[in-house]
Amino acid sequence: MKNILVPTDFSSGSVHALNYAGFIAQKTKSNITLLWVDNTSALDFTDDDVLGRVKQEANESLEAQIQEFKKLYADVEIKSKIRTGKVYKEVASYTQSYEIDLVVLGTHGGSGFEDYWIGSNAFRTVSTVPCPVIAIRPDFDFTNRPQMRILAPVDHTLDTLAKFETIVPMAKVFDAEVQVLTLYATPLKTINRKADQSTTMAFKMLEKEGITCFQDSIVTSNITADIIRFITNSEIDLMVIMTEQNSTELSTMPAQEAQQLINQSPIPVLAVKS
Repeated sequence: MKNILVPTDFSSGSVHALNYAGFIAQKTKSNITLLWVDNTSALDFTDDDVLGRVKQEANESLEAQIQEFKKLYADVEIKSKIRTGKVYKEVASYTQSYEIDLVVLGTHGGSGFEDYWIGSNAFRTVSTVPCPVIAIRPDFDFTNRPQMRILAPVDHTLDTLAKFETIVPMAKVFDAEVQVLTLYATPLKTINRKADQSTTMAFKMLEKEGITCFQDSIVTSNITADIIRFITNSEIDLMVIMTEQNSTELSTMPAQEAQQLINQSPIPVLAVKS
């Protein structure tokens, strides 16, 4: 991992996302780009003077945010960029043009403008960006935590194991443990055996790399609610899920439940493309 992109709307949520990106960048020796997308057309601004002041204030806010960031992560290289357009489209375009390896964004903006700020675009960004995306809530405290534990839900689907291509190197960098959670979402034993087989294969992958791993399982009729309940009752620091490129669906759950999981998860969610 070399390049991390952090979209910002200058809200406390995006500032928190930037600090979390700094935490990751320190461990992975990555650079950070702080991106503000100028979508002032959504606010019906037509006065050139007003538009000019908005961009000036944005530049000043970017610089101020970088200066505050440097107080915490002096050894992390960071720069800022401004693009114009729809937030999720510009974020996706930037990742493709500049070989971004990871996007870190806040799941809640502070403005209430649905089409303007980052928070309301979180799920659309996760769905369209080609690289992995971490969505983090502003109230998640990642400081002074013990050894990182990564949650890896495993089900019967074909690409459920693909997430481990991202989990393995991350677990090594952070010296993390991996909690494999087998999901039984159907009463059909044949399908559930497929989930068991995937769980066995996941353990072999992790143990081969010397990664400490644990296994648990849940029988579920509501994947989102049951996963969040499991997280609430466990010591988990990061959840990794699979998404499909240019799709609004997660491979393990309907789109609506996927969006709810990203928005409601009390811990950061890392969405990996299948």
